[in-house]
This record gives sequence, structure tokens and C-alpha cells, in this order.
Amino acid sequence: MILDKALEKSHKSSYLSPNTVQTKDVLNGKSIPQVQTEFSKIVESKDIQALTNYKSLFNSTDIQNFLNNAYLGKAHLSELSGVVNNLNKNLAETGTTASKTGNLMSSAFSLIGGALTGTLITSAIDLGINFIAERLQRTQKLVDAAKSAGQEWEQKDTSLQTQKQQYTQLKTLLDSGSLSEQESVSIKQQLLDLQKQIIATYGEQAKGIDLVNGNLKSQVDLLNQLSADDANKLLNENRTGMQKAADEMNKEREYSLGSTGSVSEDLGKNLVEIARKYTGKGMELIPLYPDGSAYHIQFTGDASQAQEVLNSFATDVRNLQNEFGDSHLTEIILENAESSLQENASILATYQDLYNQYLKADLFSRGMGENDPAGVLNRYTAAVQSYNAALLSGDPSAIKAASEEFKQLSKEVNNVITEFPEYKNIFDLVTASLDTSSAKISKFNEQITGEDTTDGSLRESPGLL
Repeated sequence: MILDKALEKSHKSSYLSPNTVQTKDVLNGKSIPQVQTEFSKIVESKDIQALTNYKSLFNSTDIQNFLNNAYLGKAHLSELSGVVNNLNKNLAETGTTASKTGNLMSSAFSLIGGALTGTLITSAIDLGINFIAERLQRTQKLVDAAKSAGQEWEQKDTSLQTQKQQYTQLKTLLDSGSLSEQESVSIKQQLLDLQKQIIATYGEQAKGIDLVNGNLKSQVDLLNQLSADDANKLLNENRTGMQKAADEMNKEREYSLGSTGSVSEDLGKNLVEIARKYTGKGMELIPLYPDGSAYHIQFTGDASQAQEVLNSFATDVRNLQNEFGDSHLTEIILENAESSLQENASILATYQDLYNQYLKADLFSRGMGENDPAGVLNRYTAAVQSYNAALLSGDPSAIKAASEEFKQLSKEVNNVITEFPEYKNIFDLVTASLDTSSAKISKFNEQITGEDTTDGSLRESPGLL
């Protein structure tokens, strides 16, 4: 073995060149910078098993012997210091409070001379990696717990909003004074059943609710407060997990996509034109040469932006490939786009639903009044549902009325989004449900006499801007 021979030679010679044994001989063929890069990627991916494997690399006997050799230890001291600096950076990025670990690693590299030992260095690295692994595992458990709590909260609140609508309809009917005694008794029984359902779900949180005898406004206010309180409870009990989802979804990541090649050629010129379509959405053309004869294509954006822009960009490049034929330039770009989209899909699969639950709960926690953001969301949701129902009925007058209501609420929604842009995703999800209607948008225009709904209410809706 190369290492054994080198160490044997070191005992027979008064001087051993640091280059006799390279770090790559004991780091599975990797240089120190390569190991540092690999480690950063492992921490970014949150792969605990890979992190454990990385740690075992520094616990090998070869590494211990390598670092314990006085000449070699000194020679590669600066490189190994880079490992520790990188490790400290990753500790900070994972939110680990590890001052003792940092001090131990700093001490390890301040002991220059005979006191510098491979055991001390690898113990410091080992301890640092343990902290990171522990932190990642703890964060993942909190994310999983938040997911479970978020799903339960969303199901409960969806039921509560439906029950509130039912209550409003029944109470309005009861207060109308147009019911017979028997009909009134039936309505009161339905109200009592609703009250029992709510209390069974929320327990002590629902105390004070009296749907049968209380007046409509006061009971709706109580139900709204119940919803807001439960949203705050979710946020308070799952703060770390939900904040992690928000951080991951909002984090801007860079994706390197490839080169345009020479812009003097038709293919390169077309690739530049495609990339420029998305320059306002995070795409960037970076000159490879001072004369701008070729560019590197890079995208920077959060997970939601990446899903939309990279998919559209890749589609455009594939269409270009169909026109120009296969090219190593387009192949590289499409391969990079594919791997970027797969990486991004993993982020969305892990955090998107939880992030949306976090946004919705945060919105609800601000209050549930009619004109509060959550109140507008509830009314907008009802308007979309009414619109879909009208479209399914095929009744032109019902469609026209639903269209007007939808148009008016779309304006309110846009006002909310202007003030609270962080909630746009939540309103977009509601708007997207309009697309599931069995009626096509083109049919809207035919059924609403004299009104271009596509250019009007639909374009004013937040999800179709």
C-alpha cells in the first residue's frame, strides 16, 4: 500500500517530502477541496446516512496515521484547516450552537508541532459532524411533526368553515320568522347538532358557543375567533418545523444550466433569445468572454419559481432542438435542467404542503373578520365554488350573477395580495380550483351575453394575472 510504504520510508529518513503521500491517497481518491465540496452538498441534501459515511472517512486508520506523521501533518495543516472552516460554516448554517465544538476544532489546529495529532484533528471533525447530524435529525423530526399537525389543523378548519356556512344559512332562516313551529324545531335541532360537532372537535376551545340561542353575528364572531385561536396554536406549537419549510421554500438557489455557444451561430443566437424571455424571472446570461460572443445560462430563484421557469425554459429548448437537431449544447442544457428540476421537486415534495399550511394558518391568525385577509379568502373560496356550480348548471343568469360576484372579489383579493404578497400562493390555490370545472373558459364567453369574461373577471383573478 502506498501509505504504508511512505510511512516506512519516513522512519528511515531524516526528511520526508510532504508530496510523498498526498491527501487523496487516504481520502478515497479525493483531494481536500473535493471532500469539502462533497460535504457541503451532503449537508444541503440533509442526507443523514451520507453524513455518517463522510464521518467514517475521517475515522479511518489511514487518516490517523497520515495526520500523526509530523512532516505530513504540518505540510497539509492549511488544507485541513480548510476542512474545519468548512465544517464550522456548515454548523452555523444548520443552526447548531456548538461553541465547544468550534473551540475544540480551533484548538486542534492551533497546536502546531509535536502536539498536533491525527487523533485530535479527527476527533474534532468527528464531533462537529455529530452535532450537524444530530441537528438535522432533530429538525427533520420537527418538520414531520409539523406536517402531521398541519394536516390535522387544515382538516379541522375546513370542516369548521363548512359548519359556519351551514350555521349562517340555518340561523338566517330561523330568524326570518317565516317558519312553522315544526320547521323551527327542526332547524333548532340541526343547529344543536352542529354545536355538538364543533364542541366534540375543539373541546374547551369552543366554550361559550350557543348556536341555538345566540345571535348570528356574535356566534359567527366566536367561530371566527375559534379558527384564529386554533391557527395560533398550530403556529406556536410547530414554529421550528414550519419556519424550516418557509426557509426552504423561500431560499433562492442557483442552477447552472449550460452555455449558449457562439452567438454568431444560429443555435447560440436562439438559445440567447430563449434565455432572455426569462431574464425578468431569475434567468441570467453571464458573458463568457469580454466581447459577449458566448454566454453561460444561470437561473436563480426559490422553489416555486424554479418549477415554473425551468419547466418552461426546458420546453423551449426541446422545441429548439427539434428545429436544429441534436447538439451537445442543447443536450447539456436539458440534462442540467432535468437534474435541477429533480432536485427542486424533492424540495417541493418535502416542504410545499407544509409551507402552504403555514401561510394559511398565519393568514388566519391575523383575524377572521369579513374584511381581514382570511375573511376575503373565505369569501373568495365561496365565490369560486358558486361559479363552478353555476357553470355546471348551465343557467345563463346564474352564470352571469356568479361571474359578477367573482369579478368583484377578485379585485379585493388583488388588494390583499398587494398588501400581503406572501399570501399569493394561498389565493392562487383557490383560483386553480376554477380550472377543474367541467366547463371550459371559452364557454364562459359564449354563455355570458355581451361580456368577455376571459378578459375581465378571470384575468383580474390573482392566479391568472
